[in-house]
Amino acid sequence: MKSNRKRLPVNRLFILGAGASFSATERVSSNSRHVIPLDKDFCKTICDLQYDRPSWVSESVQWINKHWCDRKPMNSHGLEEAISKQLGHIDFLNAVHPHRHIASADSYDFLRRLSYLIVFVLKKAKERTNAPYGMFSSKVFSNDPATSENRVITFNYDDVLDRHLLRRLPVQKVYFDRMGTDSNESYRRTINFDAPLLIKLHGSVNWRCGKTEFSRAIGETASVDDPYIHVWCDKKGVPSPSDNAYPLIVPPLPAKPLSQIGIFKYLWTKAYEYLFEAKEIIVCGYSLPEFDQFAKSLFANFSNKRLSKITVVDPDPQVLKKWQQLLKRENVPDVEWVWADDFTKFVNKM
Repeated sequence: MKSNRKRLPVNRLFILGAGASFSATERVSSNSRHVIPLDKDFCKTICDLQYDRPSWVSESVQWINKHWCDRKPMNSHGLEEAISKQLGHIDFLNAVHPHRHIASADSYDFLRRLSYLIVFVLKKAKERTNAPYGMFSSKVFSNDPATSENRVITFNYDDVLDRHLLRRLPVQKVYFDRMGTDSNESYRRTINFDAPLLIKLHGSVNWRCGKTEFSRAIGETASVDDPYIHVWCDKKGVPSPSDNAYPLIVPPLPAKPLSQIGIFKYLWTKAYEYLFEAKEIIVCGYSLPEFDQFAKSLFANFSNKRLSKITVVDPDPQVLKKWQQLLKRENVPDVEWVWADDFTKFVNKM
C-alpha cells in the first residue's frame, strides 16, 4: 500500500453491489432475462435456464444440479451462499475420505461450469431505456481520467456500467494497466495508469484468462514465482466451456486466493487506498453479505481523516444501520449520514 502522499485524493467513492445493477436493468413488462438478478434470485435464474442453443447451457445446468451436495436444492439458495455450501461439502467429504473420491464433483469443475453460466445470464442484461448507468458514468467520470477524482469499487460481475466507459476509454484505464485486449498480449504494461476508474474485486463477465490462470484464481493450483496472471478483456460475446478462454469470475471463497495473485492483490490494495482517501462514500445496492469476509475486512480496517459524508442507497433502510455499525468507529470521523431508497432515482438527482 502506498503512503498517503502518493495516494490518489478521491472525491466521491462509489461502492456498487447487485442492487445497483438490478435497478439499472429492472423493467415491468419486458423480458426478465434482460434483468440482472439479485444474489438471492441468481441460483433460481441459473437452474431455470432452458436453451436448445447453445446446447452447453442446459447440459451445464443439469450437471450442476446432479452434482449438488446439499439437501436443500440449489435454487433455494442465494448465489454466494450456494457456492460457500457446495465448496464446504466438497472439502469436507474429501478430507474425511482422503483416499477415495467421495464428493460427486470437485471444486474446479463446479466453479468452472458455474462461471460460464453466470456469464451467460449476465451478458443478456440490457439497461433500462432511461439508461441509469449511462447517466451515472457521464456524471461521475469526465472524458479525461487523469483529471477525474471520482472512483468506483464494485462487487458486481456484470459489465452494464463498464460498456459506457469502454466506448470512450481504453481498458487499461478503466480496469487496470496490465489488462490485455486479446489472448496473445503480454500482461506487461503498454499504458501506465495507476488509478483505475473501476475496481472490480471479483472479476468480470468480460475478463478472460487461460486454464492454468483460472485454476490459480480459484485456489486450485498453488501460487508460482510470478504473482501475475495474463488477463484480457473480451467485449464480443459469451465464451463456451469448449473454448480455451475461461471467464475470470472469482466469487467469495472460503479460502480466498486473491491475496496470492498479483492482479487481484493490486485491485484489493487499490480499493483499500481509495477508502483511505475518499471525501465522500456512496454505497449503492451493497448490503455487506455474510459470505464475503474479505470484503468485510476491507471496510472494517481502513482509516480516513478526510471523510465527511456517507450515503447508503438501498430499498431496505436496515442496510444503513449495518453500515453505521461497521463505520462508526474510532479511526473514521463523525460524518453526515444520508439514506436513499432507489439507485435510479438517486442517479437522476445527482
